[in-house]
Amino acid sequence: MAKTTQVLYGHFDIVTCVCRSEMTMAGNCFLATGSRDCAVCIWIWNGVKGAIVDREYPNQEINPSPAAILTGHDTEVTCLWLSAELGIVLSGS
Repeated sequence: MAKTTQVLYGHFDIVTCVCRSEMTMAGNCFLATGSRDCAVCIWIWNGVKGAIVDREYPNQEINPSPAAILTGHDTEVTCLWLSAELGIVLSGS
């Protein structure tokens, strides 16, 4: 049976898409979430902890903040692509 292990707060509406970057040697990566609120949130995944962590407080796993919130869309975000290696986030609405 599945169980909730972590809840993230960053969007003000329904999440419509999720994308994961490539993994580093340490097993870390970035996650991007797009939403009906027209924003993209970037999250840091810590492969050792198996959880999203806060950029400023990496030992904090409870209520981590997004590493970045990207705005600019006029309608809901429907697709995402990101590359940690290239430092690029693409989003479409």
